[in-house]
Amino acid sequence: MNNKNLFISFFIKLIIFLVFGVLFYSGIFSKLDFRLYDSLLTQRKEPAADPNIMLVKIDDYAIKELGEWPWGRDTIADALLRMKELGVDTAIFDIEYISPTKNGIAPAAEQKIFKQVYATEDTINELISQLSAAINAGYVRASEVPALVSEMIAENIEPTFENLQTYIAENMSRDNDEYFARCLQFFGKVYLTINHDNLGYDITNEDKQYIIKRMLTDKIEDVSNLVELGNEYTSISTGEERGFNPAMNKLMTRAHGANFTNSVVDSDGVRRRIQLLVKFNDTYINQLAFGPFLEIADSNTLVREKDYLIVKNAKNVYTGKRKDLKIPLDSNGRLIINYRHGSSDESFKNDSIINIIHLDTFEEQILVCLNNIAQQAVYENDGSEMEYTRAAWYLLDEYDEITNMKDQLLSKCTGFNEDGSVIDGITPDEYSEYFNLRNQFYKDVNEFAFAGYLETVIQRLDKLANQLDKETVEELKTYLTEDFDNLKYFSDSFNDFMKELRELYQNAYCIIGNTATSTTDIGATPYITKYMNVGIHANVLNTLLNEDFIYNVRWQWGFLLAFALSIFMLTFIKASNAKQNIITFIAYLIYCLVWGGLFVFSKYYIQFIGTILCLVVDLAAGIGYRFFLSNKEKQFITQIASSFANKDTVNELRKNPDAFKTEGQKKCITALFSDIQKFSTLSESIGKLYGDEGPNKLIEILNEYLGQMSNEILRNSGNIDKYEGDAIISMFGAPDPMNAHTPEEWAYLCLDSAIRMKKVEVEFNQKHADLFEPKEITHEDGRKEIIQLKPLQTRIGVNSGEAFVGLMGSKTDTFSKLNYTMIGDTVNLASRLEGVNKAYGSWIMCSDDTWNMADSGAHKGTIAAKRLDQVRVVGRSTPVQLYSIVGFTNELTQEQSEQIDVFHAALDKYLTRDFANAGKLFMQANSMCGGDPIALVFADRCKNFIENGVADDWDGVINMTSK
Repeated sequence: MNNKNLFISFFIKLIIFLVFGVLFYSGIFSKLDFRLYDSLLTQRKEPAADPNIMLVKIDDYAIKELGEWPWGRDTIADALLRMKELGVDTAIFDIEYISPTKNGIAPAAEQKIFKQVYATEDTINELISQLSAAINAGYVRASEVPALVSEMIAENIEPTFENLQTYIAENMSRDNDEYFARCLQFFGKVYLTINHDNLGYDITNEDKQYIIKRMLTDKIEDVSNLVELGNEYTSISTGEERGFNPAMNKLMTRAHGANFTNSVVDSDGVRRRIQLLVKFNDTYINQLAFGPFLEIADSNTLVREKDYLIVKNAKNVYTGKRKDLKIPLDSNGRLIINYRHGSSDESFKNDSIINIIHLDTFEEQILVCLNNIAQQAVYENDGSEMEYTRAAWYLLDEYDEITNMKDQLLSKCTGFNEDGSVIDGITPDEYSEYFNLRNQFYKDVNEFAFAGYLETVIQRLDKLANQLDKETVEELKTYLTEDFDNLKYFSDSFNDFMKELRELYQNAYCIIGNTATSTTDIGATPYITKYMNVGIHANVLNTLLNEDFIYNVRWQWGFLLAFALSIFMLTFIKASNAKQNIITFIAYLIYCLVWGGLFVFSKYYIQFIGTILCLVVDLAAGIGYRFFLSNKEKQFITQIASSFANKDTVNELRKNPDAFKTEGQKKCITALFSDIQKFSTLSESIGKLYGDEGPNKLIEILNEYLGQMSNEILRNSGNIDKYEGDAIISMFGAPDPMNAHTPEEWAYLCLDSAIRMKKVEVEFNQKHADLFEPKEITHEDGRKEIIQLKPLQTRIGVNSGEAFVGLMGSKTDTFSKLNYTMIGDTVNLASRLEGVNKAYGSWIMCSDDTWNMADSGAHKGTIAAKRLDQVRVVGRSTPVQLYSIVGFTNELTQEQSEQIDVFHAALDKYLTRDFANAGKLFMQANSMCGGDPIALVFADRCKNFIENGVADDWDGVINMTSK
């Protein structure tokens, strides 16, 4: 490519890359890039799951048992208490508690109220009994009774009923929001939500300031205000107005922290990235999982740099070592989430919240059983209750003590000050005492259930059977048996389930959210189109804890490298058009595969779909421009070469314009010369037979004959150099711009063609057998003459070696005659060998150079030949070993093969001057297969040498004195 074309190519590339650079900046390739990213992501090794991350699901199973969501907040509050007991480390709510709820029925309200009613009834009955006793004893006169009754009603009975009314009002309902709030503080590390979208909820400035001072952080170094810039970009790209919508203040004052739940949705609807910080009033809100991560990492100091968020002195959760953790961010300040590959259930530990609630169910059933057992008393002979009744009442009292302590501890959960100090909290010793009491209670219950009380009661009832109604005794047996069996079942179930859940929940970071089919909190991830969004926060936390980040390389780097590669390919790769296209394609493909592989096998991703498309367009433009230049060049080649070369030569030159050089190329080729035996006699005889039509008939015969012979040359990709009368001059191996064959293969193909030419010759002679029948002609003088044309027979000479090939001739303004031909000693020897056939009576003669190349490699032994003399031809001083080609080995008869062996045995004796035995063997060879002219030539020599002798320095080399 000349400088002008090089400059045009560079200019085309520059325009293409500038256009695609603008398109890249416009974001037009984003959706395509997202799809490529998702495809590559599936090929990456799945990140490990942190064993402590756990999803606590409000799922279909839970909703089926407890009814439609949302439930009363006391249900979640009770679950929190259980989670605390199970050893959960952190509770993260992916549920927004923005507005208050109505009061609910207080737990055990019915039992408490009935108990108070019964106590009130006892009080009033006691007052009436006292009044009646005083009247009967005469302490009160009849006239005083009305006044005394009025006084008792006013001072005793009415206040008692007022107290009952107050008790019922206070114990019938419960503020579940307050209860939930106290349970939040009781649990400890609970994180609620702050939605940073504008949802239209009002919040007082006092509440807002409390949250800002206590929940938000300002310990972030962000000199360039990169967090705010990233927030603005996300707001604009998602079309969401920023706001501040925290959970209700009653809950926020008891929670450990609060973070935002909002996730980033890419333009194709898939959640691939997340903001870790949102700026609000010169402070920052942490992402829902990022806040707990900072707590786990024991760091609250951050530095925002370009492409990174640095967590200072962060503690690794697995090693305990501290370092400045650099969290990579995309160009707009978002963390790329390194998702696990399956659904949220498949990716992390998970459990339905109903399983935690089942613990409460078991506990309630245990208390029911204990109450039933305690109230079904059986008495001893002395009138006292049996021991099981007292033991049951003891357990119930023990549980009441635990309940009272729980209420006492919850009463201390009054919140935190703005600086984070607790107002009236629970001490570690109090926690320990409370849970020890619970553990002891269930241990005592289990011991009670299996202590053998039932057997003792049954024995006692059997003894009382004669004293009591038999039906009553049996009924009591049935009830007690059922209650004790149920107690055993629920006690065992509770303890087993508690053990199982403790193993599951111990030290867990629980993320609580709705995963039921009715939820709308569903999004798409790179792996799953319908993904429970609560799982996104688990993946964020998992990415942070494992420090298994995806690094986003800015697209500009890949784009510039692609441009540099394109210029390199243009400037330094010098090859034919086809090769350059292929090399460029492979280079571009490798470039793209390197970037793809870099992401699949490491952690670095670059947006390069636009670069791929740019390279495709660049490649297409390059191919198009080179095709245009090539066509111009090929038109020139066709125009020039068609005037002197055959179709195949023209096509070869069109394929490889580099071969079209007047100065020529030095190549190893195999040259073939063929000539029809006694062609002059044939020409003369045809002239006699056909008269004036003789020339036309001769041309007709010759064209058909040469055409069929040429086809066998072209069949093996040989090139017809020229026709000289009845002679064919051809070459194998030039032009060969694609290096289709090795020199050895070209030598074989040339001999293959030579053998086939002789076969075609036989077929030609058979087809035109009538042409060779004797014909009588009458001359003008009346003489008659019998003329019989001889069948056409061609002698062929073949030689291999280096020769000069290329476009040769004259090209001037007045005359143009060019020919793609060959010159050199190799070519001359091939011509000489064709003539040498006459001396031996052979038809295909080749040199040892050709034979050694053809009879090698995969083709060794496939062609049969007779080794002849070494000869010194005219114009060449170095002897040449001659070979007469017989044919294809697999087509020879056994006799032909034996004839060759006999001939070679004779030749060996001939060369050792054993002419007598050699002559006999040559004659034996001649007697086989209908004769062997070559063997007769050697037999005559042997006879001559026997009669006349040979010189002392005779070495078997024959000097040819004619061409």
